[in-house]
Amino acid sequence: MVPLVGPQTRVVTLQNGIDSVDTLARFVPRSQIVGGATYMSARLEEPGLVVHAGNITQVVVGGPNEAMIEMWRAACAHAGGIDLEAVEGIEHVLWNKFVTVSAFSGATSLMRASVGPILGDPQSRMFLEQLRDEGVAVASAAGHPMPHDYPERIMSYWRKFPPETRSSMANDLAQGRPIELSWLSGRMHALGNELGVPTPAHTAVYRALHLYADGAEPSRQANLYD
Repeated sequence: MVPLVGPQTRVVTLQNGIDSVDTLARFVPRSQIVGGATYMSARLEEPGLVVHAGNITQVVVGGPNEAMIEMWRAACAHAGGIDLEAVEGIEHVLWNKFVTVSAFSGATSLMRASVGPILGDPQSRMFLEQLRDEGVAVASAAGHPMPHDYPERIMSYWRKFPPETRSSMANDLAQGRPIELSWLSGRMHALGNELGVPTPAHTAVYRALHLYADGAEPSRQANLYD
């Protein structure tokens, strides 16, 4: 899309992880990139059909509240059910979601289970909590500490999900598609090594699922899972 980007163009990234703005900055001037995050539960039911499991989609974007963001806010309001918030600094938003999504994706993908059974089983829930706490430790060491009430607040957030909810990474894994492992638990593993923070749970997710990072044929996956 680079030839389509003019001096007034803004490129918005809502990708998971903490690296999307830096990645895009290799191709588009950083001043024209708007970092953001979206919170929703959806799955690809079939080609062309995306099922949204909730009533509200929240989008948070960073940067000055310029005309482009106001135009986007109006479009979201017109669409209905999309809440757009603009914040001055997006870093804390990206790190908060990074810690949250890395734990949720790692647990539901590695255990091949939805959130209901995981929270209902003491050992599985402890693994999810360990993933969460490792992320909190990494974020703090990286200079992006989570709020003091984050651990319980995020558990309350997960408890509100429909029990059949899985992460998009878990759904991609089940369908044999490439998964965002390197930007979630893989990134936690790398940051832990870099910052001297132990991440045994995220490292286990990263190493156990690395075989499927680039996707696998469903028939081949079925044999591997047996």
